[in-house]
Amino acid sequence: MKTRSTSRNILRFVGVTAAAVVATLATSLPASAAVDRTDCGNRDDILKLETNTGNLCFANPGVADVAIYGVNVVRPNKYTVTIGYQYAIGSEVLWVTREPGRSWEAPMHKITRIVIWG
Repeated sequence: MKTRSTSRNILRFVGVTAAAVVATLATSLPASAAVDRTDCGNRDDILKLETNTGNLCFANPGVADVAIYGVNVVRPNKYTVTIGYQYAIGSEVLWVTREPGRSWEAPMHKITRIVIWG
């Protein structure tokens, strides 16, 4: 019988734990909480995702399930944000949280969920 490697089991555990934490925290947001798509303009007070084809911007605390491809930079600006993403086609969903003002540059295949904290 084949067994999984220890490192793969640890990564799976970390991924499942992170997803559970995000789900728990996301359900603690008010029921009316919704992330809204907004024009980027020259604003620096909103979540900005820089993609291969342009920028997408979001405002307001809440949760949004999305399918945004080719993101290279996440700029949280005034928000704390948690991003669920896949680094490659078919890869597991990973999670990263960034504090206000701490951008994250990493090519991602797809962002699957955005959580904006107040």
